[in-house]
Amino acid sequence: MQTKRAYSMLEVGIVLVLISILALIGFRMSDTVMRQSNLSAELMAIKGSIQTARGQAIANSLPVEFNFRNDRMYVVSDIDRDGTFGDKDEELIVGEALGAPVAFNYRGVRQTTVASGDVPAISHWSGHADDIDDFPAGRFYISPTGLVRADAGAPAQGAFYLLNSDGFAGAVYVSMLGDVKMAIREAGGGWEWID
Repeated sequence: MQTKRAYSMLEVGIVLVLISILALIGFRMSDTVMRQSNLSAELMAIKGSIQTARGQAIANSLPVEFNFRNDRMYVVSDIDRDGTFGDKDEELIVGEALGAPVAFNYRGVRQTTVASGDVPAISHWSGHADDIDDFPAGRFYISPTGLVRADAGAPAQGAFYLLNSDGFAGAVYVSMLGDVKMAIREAGGGWEWID
């Protein structure tokens, strides 16, 4: 006759502690992945809006203003070609009804700038650009030919920067020719292009 052997309380306790540790590690990793996912979703939304604005400018042969500050974004065209964006005759391309800007409110992601010191400027986009800074006043203009311009009408390039609570940063870079690229930066690491 064989005797049945049972697990001691110490063995059961050790197994429970190990399971708890593995569960905690898994939870922390999934939380970080979710925050990175929110950051990537924000970057993709901004990139898509810029591409929509550029497409509208070219298709309608109208200048378009892209404005993104204080975690709000809107895009308007200059239908009457008077050089004024946002008057009652303008067409809202990206935004909500009545001209309300699109608000970005993913948990733990906020807009930031290089000037604030939160993130370093992007460097080395295919060797063509170094130290890509913020757009002045958080906006730029797209000409009817699709070129990106600053307030004064000079060709411009720049980026919009986002930061999450884990220190991960993201950027949407827009070149003078209207090319749009996204980059991610891990806390303490360097920028990596993701598209």
